[in-house]
Amino acid sequence: MLNADGSNLRRITPMRLNAGNPDWSPDGRGMVFNSSFEGQAAVELYTVRPDGKGLRRLRRERERSFSFEPVWSPDGGRIAFVHATSRTPPHIWTMRRNGEGRRQLTHGPKPDVRPDWGSR
Repeated sequence: MLNADGSNLRRITPMRLNAGNPDWSPDGRGMVFNSSFEGQAAVELYTVRPDGKGLRRLRRERERSFSFEPVWSPDGGRIAFVHATSRTPPHIWTMRRNGEGRRQLTHGPKPDVRPDWGSR
């Protein structure tokens, strides 16, 4: 996190989470990101407030299961993301903002990545 002028750079997630692909919630009160925690065999999704408080894992992935590239829906009610396993290609899924209600949107043998809700 940093000020618009580039000053006051500060970390909001623990280094060990190896956070990446952040996306701001539409109301600006939180972020969603993926974590490839050091030593784990999964990539998981988390939310956090801009002050670093309220860190929450949305789902506990099984080993060799990967959820990444999360993006908030324009109304903030759902999160789209890519999910794959060591046996399945990446496809686009959605879930409620609390991690429940997962739905697979794309199917087939070819990978689908980079979910996008369109213009916000």
